[in-house]
This record gives sequence, structure tokens and C-alpha cells, in this order.
Amino acid sequence: MNSFNFKKFLFLFKVLGSGCYLVYLGFKPDVIEVERKDLRPHMVWKDEEWFRCQKRVLVDSEFSTGTNVEVRTKVEPFGNIWVPAITIKENEDRKLLVKYKSLNGGEDEYTKTSVPYSEIRPSPPPFGSRTLGLMENVDALLECGWCPCVVSMVLCGDRYGVLLGPCKQSKDFEHLQLRPSVKWKDGTWKTKQKKSKLLLM
Repeated sequence: MNSFNFKKFLFLFKVLGSGCYLVYLGFKPDVIEVERKDLRPHMVWKDEEWFRCQKRVLVDSEFSTGTNVEVRTKVEPFGNIWVPAITIKENEDRKLLVKYKSLNGGEDEYTKTSVPYSEIRPSPPPFGSRTLGLMENVDALLECGWCPCVVSMVLCGDRYGVLLGPCKQSKDFEHLQLRPSVKWKDGTWKTKQKKSKLLLM
């Protein structure tokens, strides 16, 4: 290989096409791109015979290895937010190992952590370009992820004022930085109901 000298890879991560693959390692750099010519099946020598290791994959289609997902995590003062992530593998404790951009790190720093299935969901589908309504439950794109909020003002120039999270911090966003809030339940997306009453702080 060009710039790496590792004894073995843990498993194939994702097929990229054009003869390239993403591979997961148990140490940094933990995910790298590799050409097909630099890969071989992992074999174990036992009792004077070579055995091919059984591959381990995620069986749940919405969370299969290499899938773009969102992970719920708490960020003060905004409460629970949804962070874009990618699935790596299922651990022995039935939690998913995922990787996402570090919330407090540099641009190229990433966090790798195990999360229960209850704290992970597929990436929501695009909602199009429809106008958002006053008091509608939406998610706003912050640097750390998607924060649940409520539309408090419809402004000119395709902009909206929102109240962010439980702290109800007021901030303006462009339309492209917002999306309707949806909930992943029983394998389907459900739209959150509009608030009947908006409390302005």
C-alpha cells in the first residue's frame, strides 16, 4: 500500500465503486480508502490449516454498515440534537459503533462511539422547498447538528426566526438551514404536529 503498513484490516466497510473500498481499522486512522489490489481475505492459521474468518455485518437494512444516519446527543444549552454520522459495525453488546464529526474539535477531528438503537435513526428524507409555517416544529442546522425548534417569525428574503431548543434562544435562519421535524417510529417517518401555542420569551 502507498502510505500504510498495517498487518491486517478488521473488515470491509463500504464499496465505493471504481475498484475502491472503505475499510475499518481498530486504530487510527480507523477508516481509510483502499484499492481492490491492496486487499485480501483475512485468514487464520489453526491446526496446520488456513481458515477464512466469517464476515460480520449489520442485518438491519436501515442501519447497515456504511449507512448515513443521525445520532441523538445532548449539547448545552440546546438540549438533544441530531448529529449526522456513519455506521461502522454492531458491537457485542448490541450497540452500534458510529463515527461523526467532533462537536468540540477541529474540522478534521471525529468522534467514534457506541450508541444504543434507541439513540440512532436513518437520515430524514429531503422535504423540498415548501414554505414553513408559523409555530411549526422544525430542526435548525447548527455547527454541532440539527436542533429541534419552533418557527416564531416568518421573515422576508426566505428567512425565518426560530426559538432553539428548551433554552428558547431566538435566532434567524435561511430556509435551506431548516427542515420540518419528523420522528422515526416503527420503521416510518412521522411528522410532528404544529404547536397550538407559542411562548415567546
